[in-house]
Amino acid sequence: METAHTAVQSATASFQGSCSWTSIAIAPMLNGFSKLIDENRRDEVWIAAVADAFEKTGAWALSDFRITLAVAADDPDTLRRLLLGGTLSVKQVASVWELLTATPGFDAEKILKKYAHVLGALDGMPALARVTANKYNAEQILKTVEAELAALKPGDKNAPYLQKQIDYLTQVVSGEVQLYLYDHAASRIVEMLGTPGPDTIRAITYVPGTFTSLNSFYNGSVQEIAKFLTGKDGLSGSVAFVYKDGLFPGENGQTGNANMLRITEANDLEFGRLAGEQLARFQAGMRADPYLSGVKQMGAGHSWGLANLTSSEVAGARYNTVISLAGAWMLPDWEPTATTGYLDVSYEDILTRAQREGYVGEGRYPRRDPAFTSLVYPGYGEFDPSLGELMDNHNLIATAKDDNQDVLDTLKEALER
Repeated sequence: METAHTAVQSATASFQGSCSWTSIAIAPMLNGFSKLIDENRRDEVWIAAVADAFEKTGAWALSDFRITLAVAADDPDTLRRLLLGGTLSVKQVASVWELLTATPGFDAEKILKKYAHVLGALDGMPALARVTANKYNAEQILKTVEAELAALKPGDKNAPYLQKQIDYLTQVVSGEVQLYLYDHAASRIVEMLGTPGPDTIRAITYVPGTFTSLNSFYNGSVQEIAKFLTGKDGLSGSVAFVYKDGLFPGENGQTGNANMLRITEANDLEFGRLAGEQLARFQAGMRADPYLSGVKQMGAGHSWGLANLTSSEVAGARYNTVISLAGAWMLPDWEPTATTGYLDVSYEDILTRAQREGYVGEGRYPRRDPAFTSLVYPGYGEFDPSLGELMDNHNLIATAKDDNQDVLDTLKEALER
């Protein structure tokens, strides 16, 4: 531009020198041309300064995702494809969904229904959006299971299990049960109790123990603690997640019954480590919800569930409070977090006997670890129970029975802090 400006100035001067009798009004154009060059020079300096700033900030440079998001902010179709592409991080999913729901005319219900199987399991989606997606997901699965049951011969041993699944999914479709995650084939299920909102104070992740299966959810046996904590006698402002993501130790994934050939997984450190990594991913996804990101995070684990919970700490998850309900063990590299409170509550039971004999977690268990405040209550048989009472005590602590009221009161008090 400067070269052209100089050439025009030279040609003008030459023309006027040769043809002095001819008048030309070119001065305003040359003046504007000069100002345009000055403006471009200022832009050049400004762009260089911005580029230099980005180079110096390094990690703070604009990512491809942020640039894409800015370009597609007013394009719902592009955002939808981005959301369903399977390449986004938890935070990116949350950002895209926030933009989509803020788009005028966007029908959230429609997309949740159409892509229920994807969005119902997509970490970063808000909890209530996932519940809505899994409600639609349950409608489709219910039709399949009903057809499967109808095709069985009379007296087939699988019929009761299928009927329980149908009864449970019927409650999901009606809204009586809220599913944050459901994948029957992979034995993945997370049930949510309570409603995230501006009044939410705490999020409780409850992890049940050995032998937990999908059937344990269908028959309601693993939700008792969470129901108590979120019910009328529990803690107001609480949302609870009853968590099972993948096969648990001793679970028969086909029938929902116990598989004793897999019981050794309850004491398998590597199995626990992998489970902890999965739970940490769940935590990151759950906390992406705006209503759950800034609240107190509580974790409670029954039996092997405590191993899963503390293994998630090794994988990076953090809790304000961790509660062991007759908890099993911790990984060798587990260390208590300075900002976390640890409580162990138990009866004299079959697990505590095995722990004292050194059969569980290589001697690393809550009652023995100084990080945990341990409280031992008299259960069935007081402190000298029979074998049957030892088994009953281990199960009792994970229930809302009247016989377990002292433990429930302690649990409630610990989570109120």
